[in-house]
Amino acid sequence: MVDGAKLVFKFDKEQRRHMASFDQNAFALRFSYLEDSFVHHVVYKNRFFFAQWVFECVTCALVILVEEQGLSLDDAVAHLSTASGLTLLKSIPSEVFNLVADDGDDENIILKEQALQERLVDYFDSQSGLQEIRQALDAINRHDGSPEYQEWIKDVLASTVSGGVSNLILQVLPDVSEGSVVVDHYWAGDEIHVWITESEVGGVGIIHRFKEVYSQDPLNVMSQFSQMFSAGESEQVDFDLYLLLNEKKSKSEIADAFDALRQSVGYAARV
Repeated sequence: MVDGAKLVFKFDKEQRRHMASFDQNAFALRFSYLEDSFVHHVVYKNRFFFAQWVFECVTCALVILVEEQGLSLDDAVAHLSTASGLTLLKSIPSEVFNLVADDGDDENIILKEQALQERLVDYFDSQSGLQEIRQALDAINRHDGSPEYQEWIKDVLASTVSGGVSNLILQVLPDVSEGSVVVDHYWAGDEIHVWITESEVGGVGIIHRFKEVYSQDPLNVMSQFSQMFSAGESEQVDFDLYLLLNEKKSKSEIADAFDALRQSVGYAARV
């Protein structure tokens, strides 16, 4: 019984450079790299959750500067150190978080900031916090040919391909549970080696069945494999939201709806 299989995918240096070029992927890929570098920076060691929220606020400020004021990403990052940039950054937590109701009767509701919201505002108001943000944003100075960025791309590419293989098995063998198969990967030169093994010692025939399905109709299996990398629900929502925010710039009714949502208090007002 076969309980393991290896798939090999080749991406040479030029292919990786082309697909990971800032020119090819414009804003999104560079921002993803910046986020990953930021939240895993040494200054936020053991503070991953907090680093994510700091980056969310910094991202909001950068988007405003880029989209509404027309600054480049580099200029927007530099602008955060100015007085107006800091004012903008400190205003973001109140936009991101809803105020919570303090204890009291319904007629005299007192709204207050959430604890994380207060912590973020204090952090942005401190010199040590701003220094950590500047340090964590150092990836902004790396171009798409830098060794650090290229290594990051290799990690992302290998994880993406490996995840696609894992999802493919669950797609073509719908009775197989996610925990029944283990998918590992590593780079060997310009090749991604993806190992598929079964969780059960000795195997229960999953890999053998997968090989049979592929042998019977390889074109169909590869077609399904390519679909594993199409936009999922989260990506589609992100794309739709991006379009909606662009529409907001030119349509006052959409802008008014956003303002009403931000100023709402309680679930009833939001719906």
